[in-house]
Amino acid sequence: MATNLELKVRCGREDLTAIRSRAEGMGAGRFEELHQTDTYFRARTGRLKLREIESATGVSCELIGYHRPDEEAARWSSYIRSDIAVSAAADLKTALDSTLGVWQVVEKRRTVGIWKRTRIHLDWVEGLGTFVELETVTASDDDQTAESELRDVVERLGLNSFEIVAGSYSDLMAGVMPR
Repeated sequence: MATNLELKVRCGREDLTAIRSRAEGMGAGRFEELHQTDTYFRARTGRLKLREIESATGVSCELIGYHRPDEEAARWSSYIRSDIAVSAAADLKTALDSTLGVWQVVEKRRTVGIWKRTRIHLDWVEGLGTFVELETVTASDDDQTAESELRDVVERLGLNSFEIVAGSYSDLMAGVMPR
């Protein structure tokens, strides 16, 4: 499984513009605009979601299984991501729904930039509001440089003053925190 260190904060819509400007100023690269629909299924352990992605370059789908503690702090997440043919997504969703059941569906507009190993997600989530999610990709959950990089990004983007969110967007949609 792959590993990342992540942090999610709630912020105002106007904050996203300022945060994006700071990210671009630190060299976060070209930002990409996405529309994502995440269908979360009732998994016995961890979380399982089918993500459908629309971007300027087309449509794609992926199945993501992950484990992450629900803590109001930066936390390690282990995950496996599998690309799914767009033509197979509807049947896969039906199969997973019929065996596991759908937990929640989350619609979001996501603007993504990358600085070093950290993905910077500027999110507008339907029914929930706006958030910044950082994911520093690493090979293990004891990577000191990942922790240092995430702290650096938080500082540079000015995220220390925002409310940290412990759970997933699906948990927020369901009104359960933490799950």
